[in-house]
Amino acid sequence: MRLTRNILEKWVDQPFFESVVVGFFVRVLIGMSKEKRMVYRLAQVQGTIKKYPQFSYSFLFNIHTYSGVTDAARPYQLGKKETCKQLSLKHAGNEKSFRMEFVSNQHFTEV
Repeated sequence: MRLTRNILEKWVDQPFFESVVVGFFVRVLIGMSKEKRMVYRLAQVQGTIKKYPQFSYSFLFNIHTYSGVTDAARPYQLGKKETCKQLSLKHAGNEKSFRMEFVSNQHFTEV
């Protein structure tokens, strides 16, 4: 079963999202080739991860530092929505988290 970025955008805020997407396959952008072509891989969704902004609570101890939002936690655009959720994807035995903006709407293709 295949998930597209459009479906993820539609479902991302639904209460069933985290449980329904597990086991689906996605076509995910992993980078660029030497020939400047986009490289995609087929990966299976293992789960979801919600990255929260990381703040320093040192103000409680009268220390004035603020660590701000890490890149991993910064909300990003998924179509018309904004989210911090990421997919935990498995490909060739390796598991890594990806932002859903890198999931393709195109059909799976053979190389």
